[in-house]
Amino acid sequence: MKVGVVQMKISNSIENNLIKITNFLEQAKVEEVDLICFPEMALTGYNIQLLKSRVLNDLILSAIDKISQLASKYSICCIIGHPFFEGEKLKNRASVIFPDGRYKKYDKLHPTELEMKIFSEGKDTLVFEYKQKRFGIAICRDQKFL
Repeated sequence: MKVGVVQMKISNSIENNLIKITNFLEQAKVEEVDLICFPEMALTGYNIQLLKSRVLNDLILSAIDKISQLASKYSICCIIGHPFFEGEKLKNRASVIFPDGRYKKYDKLHPTELEMKIFSEGKDTLVFEYKQKRFGIAICRDQKFL
């Protein structure tokens, strides 16, 4: 099992971030990575205008669909950070996208005081199995509460 962790400069543009993510996925395929993890909010950054947009979920779902197609094509499991509205509550989310098209979600449990002005906290932890290995998700500050 080979795991890759991406550190990337995140822009305020989903399109620009998706290009970077695509390039990292292509590189991961060449390097035979099985699971690749992208940063918190990798799809959008903290673009306040975008985070308040009522079409945010549509934009995110479209990008997730493109990433899912690449995950399938390259047989790579991806963990990607992005915002997502659950009803009226905005969540700081990490989606686990499996090569077979399944996905799981994890919403940050412990946002900072500043983040609480924008995001609502998550409710549940996430542990998943991939290629007979167990993984858990924590987003930034969550690690202080493990």
